[in-house]
Amino acid sequence: MSGKVFISHSRRDEELVDRIDRALDLVGYDTLIYEWENIPEEEPDREAIKQKMSECDACFVFPTPTVREQKVTPAWLIAESSIAGDQNIPTAIFKEQGDSYEINFPYFDILVVYDRAELPLQLQERIEELMDAQGNEAAGAIGGGLLGVAAVGTGGAALVGALIGAALSSGSDTAPQVQCPACEWAFTYWGDSDEFRCPHCHTEMDSTSHAIGEED
Repeated sequence: MSGKVFISHSRRDEELVDRIDRALDLVGYDTLIYEWENIPEEEPDREAIKQKMSECDACFVFPTPTVREQKVTPAWLIAESSIAGDQNIPTAIFKEQGDSYEINFPYFDILVVYDRAELPLQLQERIEELMDAQGNEAAGAIGGGLLGVAAVGTGGAALVGALIGAALSSGSDTAPQVQCPACEWAFTYWGDSDEFRCPHCHTEMDSTSHAIGEED
C-alpha cells in the first residue's frame, strides 16, 4: 500500500507534523505538507490547493492552539477542509484535548480529540505492533481490520479509519458514529472524553446520546 496524506496545519507545529509523518511512513504513506510561503499570495489559493489535494488519499487537519496566533492559518484550514470535501477526500479533524479555540469546518468525516504528547507515539506503537504481527501485510491488515470502524470505502477512507483506529483503540474498541443535533452533520468520533463539540457548528455533544441509532 502506498499513497499520500495531505496535512493541514500551522507551520509552527513542525514537531507534531514530523512525528505524524514518521508514523504514516511506517505503513507506506507520504505526507504532503503545503506551506503558504510556497505561493505568493497570503490568502489561500484554492486552485493551487486543489492540485496538491488531488494527489492525496486523505486529509488530516490539525487546528492546534498555535493556529489562533496566526493571521491567515485559520482561513487556510477552512479552505483545505472545503476542498477535501469538494474532491470527496476522507478527512479527519484532530482537535487537541482541552483547547477551546473553535473553527467552523465545512467538511470532515472524523473528529479525533487527542493528547498532543501521546498521539504520534500511539500511532507509531500501534502500527509497529501490527507490522510485527503481520509483516509486509501490515498496511492491508490495518485497512481491512479497522475499515468498518470509520469511513466505509477504500484508499483514503480506509486509511483514515485504519490509522485513527490504530492510534486510539485496542482491537476490541469501536468508535461511535454520531450526529450533531443542531447542524445534523454525521461523523465518527474518537476520544477519551464522552463530551465534545461539533467541529462544524460547535454544539455541545456526547458520544452516547448523540450516537446514530441511539433511541431516546
